[in-house]
Amino acid sequence: MMNPLYQIHALGLELTVIPPLFQSGDSDCVIGERFSSITEHLAAVSEVQRFRGRVYVEDGAIPAGELDEEGRHYQEFDFENYHLCLRDAEQRIRGCFRLRLHEQAAEIPDLKLHEVIERMPSGLAALCYGALTSLFELSRRQRVRIGEVGGWAVDEELRHHRASTLLPFAAWSLYQSLGDAIVFASATMRHRSSTILKRIGGFALIHRDQQLPAFMDHFHGCEMELLGFDSRRPHPKYEGIVADLKRFLLTKVHPTSAPKWGRQIQEEAYA
Repeated sequence: MMNPLYQIHALGLELTVIPPLFQSGDSDCVIGERFSSITEHLAAVSEVQRFRGRVYVEDGAIPAGELDEEGRHYQEFDFENYHLCLRDAEQRIRGCFRLRLHEQAAEIPDLKLHEVIERMPSGLAALCYGALTSLFELSRRQRVRIGEVGGWAVDEELRHHRASTLLPFAAWSLYQSLGDAIVFASATMRHRSSTILKRIGGFALIHRDQQLPAFMDHFHGCEMELLGFDSRRPHPKYEGIVADLKRFLLTKVHPTSAPKWGRQIQEEAYA
């Protein structure tokens, strides 16, 4: 199978990584672009938010009123995430995908996914809590962390090209590079996103032998599924792609500047 980076480059694209604005935990290294200042880093995340906002509004996933005055799909959660981006020759974002590695002590209410669960009917929400509780317990027994992925947006002309599906593979590779995790996603059934994610190794959440059903999320106006991933176990068919992308991402490791900037970064980002 062709190296995934060759597939990206054949389209005149490159894969870049924006690291979290505020680096949690005690890691002294980070993977991704280097930024000379908080302002520059903030601008990079804002660019992702503007791109995602434009794509989501055009697609009907969110109303235009959800964008701020700068056209951003602004979420504070973004500043604690890695953002994988496909960029063209002019460095414009053509696709993005975000991922978060939570602290060891994270609980279910700390998940971004919790906002989705709170919108569910009570019976389905209870099933979700049960399924998540089991997986949180598994993560603690096996000493892996909890992660979340989302924010998948791709320009329409690339949406059905194989290169767009490399973003989730790159997320898998990035988790393996950062430290393994059991990962959750609320995946839309629009554009078969949930089907694609299950094909590459995602699994439906289960509680007491009952698979959680798809549900209508009226906020996003589409059916969704809650999925899980184990970064240690991509689908065997795609292990080579994950390994190739991991080798690439490990060339982007550099010392983090987060200890120098400290919590000031988060305070300024949220101001």
